Amino acid sequence: MKGIVTISIAIYIGLIFNMSTFAFAEVASAADALFELGQQYYEQGNYKDALHELKKALLANPDHVQAFTYIQIIEQELGLSEEEISREEAKEGGSP
Repeated sequence: MKGIVTISIAIYIGLIFNMSTFAFAEVASAADALFELGQQYYEQGNYKDALHELKKALLANPDHVQAFTYIQIIEQELGLSEEEISREEAKEGGSP
């Protein structure tokens, strides 16, 4: 009986690990997809939409280094601080 309980616990732990790995993979792939979209907008010169998608990528995965790097590049190219960009986004969101 002890052997069955031990095997059951091992299977349960394995399932939990696999499910968490799967969830992480989905978040990572969502962040990567958002990053790629942001990168495409950037390459087209559409910085506003690029920033929007790249920031969504960071929400999906706060450790997404490429998204963070592109955000910094865009903000530097535009000469804007994060505070100025946030204010600009708030204005746009508040307009009808």
